[in-house]
Amino acid sequence: DGAKLRTAAHTLKGMVGTFAADDAARAAARCERVGKDGDWGEADAAGDEVEAAVGRLLPALESLANGAAVASS
Repeated sequence: DGAKLRTAAHTLKGMVGTFAADDAARAAARCERVGKDGDWGEADAAGDEVEAAVGRLLPALESLANGAAVASS
């Protein structure tokens, strides 16, 4: 469903943008375009790009969360 993909990708783009994760934001924007344009031939590659970019972001987020947990103890 293009509208759902577009909405989810737009939301993700905003969330990762909060952390200045430009690669993840660009990947989410690509998914957003897939949903908007209905270019389903690009969907798998766009999804793989998001998965890889978010995967690279996760260690930094985990480190940030662990530091915040230590600081609040």
